[in-house]
Amino acid sequence: MKNKGVKYVQFLGSYQHAVRLATAMRQQGFKPDVFLLDPTGYNINYVKSGGSAVEGTRVFTNSATFEDPQTAEMRLYRGWLERVAPGATPSYFGLFAWSAARLFTEQALKLGGKLTRKSLIAAVAKVRAWNGHGLFAPQDVGGKHTAGCNSIIRLKHGKWVRESKRYLCGAVVNTGVSG
Repeated sequence: MKNKGVKYVQFLGSYQHAVRLATAMRQQGFKPDVFLLDPTGYNINYVKSGGSAVEGTRVFTNSATFEDPQTAEMRLYRGWLERVAPGATPSYFGLFAWSAARLFTEQALKLGGKLTRKSLIAAVAKVRAWNGHGLFAPQDVGGKHTAGCNSIIRLKHGKWVRESKRYLCGAVVNTGVSG
């Protein structure tokens, strides 16, 4: 990739394998302008195990960040996570599990005494813009589609920071880097 002048590398897979790729690129003296991962890279263990080799990594994500818990729902998720599993690290998949349980609970309560498997499935099928109370870009749960919106976060000095202020929506998401 270095010899070919590659400037953009995108990797989809486990954070462990992304660390191996970043380490190999560094060993070869190769530093692309953009090294972009899917949300599985947004993990404290990626940062710890990758060290300086992963500095500058970008991640596309459709969720709020754990480092900047601006929403009441993020504070609620983190508070309950600490309460039930002291010292546990919040995760992208944990966030969606929390949200799925929240959606289930809300729909079940709305159905009241008419809660059945069939009625719950019908109620969830009507949910078209679920954002987990501000945890992520709206999801079309009923249509079985995730959001077409993402934001970009970047690892700077060992901390994840948001590069895009809002979600970027559309068929192609711009990483904020031209060229």
